[in-house]
Amino acid sequence: HLRDLGGSSFDVGLAWTLGVMAEITLMGLSSRLLRRSRAELWLLLGLLGTALRWVLLSRITSLGLLLVLQPLHAISFAMVWIAALDLLKVRAPASLLATAQGAFTTAVSLGSAAGMFLWSPWYHRAGAAPVFFASAGFALIAALTALVPLRELWRARRLALCR
Repeated sequence: HLRDLGGSSFDVGLAWTLGVMAEITLMGLSSRLLRRSRAELWLLLGLLGTALRWVLLSRITSLGLLLVLQPLHAISFAMVWIAALDLLKVRAPASLLATAQGAFTTAVSLGSAAGMFLWSPWYHRAGAAPVFFASAGFALIAALTALVPLRELWRARRLALCR
């Protein structure tokens, strides 16, 4: 997308650098974040941030502004990854934790590969805007799904307060 907007190899490298630096920073802060709020909330926020990022990417055609948005990669990848792994740590039996993490990583990798195979031809036919907007839709669906365990937690907390 950056190249389609006239970006150079340097611009693409800079975009990767900005995104990964933000990702590493967020991962470094993850233990503090997870102490403050439950992983379910961070997963929801990460998915909503992902949807926002894809909507913005679908609309913005300024190379400079896209570079400014690159730190959102930390939300759309690192926050989701950290929250998901924390949920696995809590929900998977200790004897199966490595297996659960391996299954999660495999699912993410298969999803990424399938996305590249499916979305890439569409991108070449229709351009970035519809592909990124559709990606935002999928992220929003995922965020709505992530509301289910949060609703359960809030309901349990409300019942506990009533007792």
